Amino acid sequence: MTAVSVSYKVWPLNFAATDGSQNALEVWLSKKTALNGGADQTIVAPRRGPSIVDSRFLIWLSGATADQIAAASEQLMANGIVPRSS
Repeated sequence: MTAVSVSYKVWPLNFAATDGSQNALEVWLSKKTALNGGADQTIVAPRRGPSIVDSRFLIWLSGATADQIAAASEQLMANGIVPRSS
């Protein structure tokens, strides 16, 4: 396996957005945010599968509906990231 360092900016999932951040594309392996214009933070985020993540440990937005979570899970699966409860 070869480690690849790629730098790009990502935003938290926002179901109400229309700028692309409404799509679930990856799973972050740590919780970090740059609040109120703070400095960018480094995170580890596998962007493509195949991978399986334990859905019990996924943190969804407060107030997310079952339909929104199902749709976001489908988007992740399209990238080969499969949320599954073990």
